[in-house]
Amino acid sequence: MSATRLLTALILVAGLCVLGGCSPADTQANTNTTAPDKVVATVGSETITQSDLESAASGGLRNLEQQRYELLSTKLTEMMRQSMLRQEGESRGMTAGELEAAEIDANVLNPTQDEVQTFFDENREQTGKYTLDDVRSSIIKLLRNQREQALRTAFYASLDAKYSSERSLTIPRIDVGRSDNELLRGSASAPITIVEYGDFQCPYCRRAHVVVDRVMAEYGDQVQFIFRDYPLENHKRAIPASKAAYCAEEQGKFWDYYDHLMLMKGDLSDQDLFGRAQQLSIDTDVFGECFRSSRYEDLIASNQQHGTDLGVKVTPTFFVNGRMVVGVKEFDAWKLILDEELFLAAKQRG
Repeated sequence: MSATRLLTALILVAGLCVLGGCSPADTQANTNTTAPDKVVATVGSETITQSDLESAASGGLRNLEQQRYELLSTKLTEMMRQSMLRQEGESRGMTAGELEAAEIDANVLNPTQDEVQTFFDENREQTGKYTLDDVRSSIIKLLRNQREQALRTAFYASLDAKYSSERSLTIPRIDVGRSDNELLRGSASAPITIVEYGDFQCPYCRRAHVVVDRVMAEYGDQVQFIFRDYPLENHKRAIPASKAAYCAEEQGKFWDYYDHLMLMKGDLSDQDLFGRAQQLSIDTDVFGECFRSSRYEDLIASNQQHGTDLGVKVTPTFFVNGRMVVGVKEFDAWKLILDEELFLAAKQRG
């Protein structure tokens, strides 16, 4: 678990603040099997068919399909783990609870005072006025939880291998399309393509960037990454920031500028955006001419509309080989998805 995510949970546990997050609205699964050419409404001389309706609601329907899959996938994981625990427990003459206690609970170590201090120091900016004593017990609890989760993941991975467990739940995939001139990070021949719909003013996108960076570093040539703009209406500086990144690309520095926007704080004012260009040794005269023009506004609007058509509602939203991944995920969650994609790719190759 990342330090940022841990600290957010820490402050919530300590009751020091409440941090909101973006999530799709609650919905019910669509089970409509009406024929596509059936007329579902008439207005004067015009008719609306089931196909017309579903086409207009395609983005929302994709979200429903994804929510259904996530619910089934979570429940399937739970059922598989219960089965493995039951079988392993029987082989050792232990109950499931006794087995987990022996393999996981008994091996969770308390963090040292130095580890607690280091965690606090690394996240001091986010703790504000609160002292180490204010949050010490919560840091200890969360570091223990982190270690427990790591042990749990490793234990179940060993049981997966021992009992040759395999999932075949159908994964919903969406064709996100590709453009020949789309900017790409990573290997063009990689078996995994990650497409992010994001917003440079979105704090959750900045958080996710750290994890995606780790994904790119650890998976190397197996992953390629594409960023597409999805500026939220309430983020007034998101579009100027996107324009600035494309203007940086005219000097071959899109990804440098992208990283700078994601990693370095700033108000994204014109002055801030020009300052970033200077720091990256970008010719600001050429950059300025581009930035003041409107030549990338259609591209940004097109990316946003395309995202909406795909069912994007919040940022960041990712598509991993077409499977939707919404919001900030920890590296372990990414690893499960990516390893499954690599397994499926290898299986398809035979």
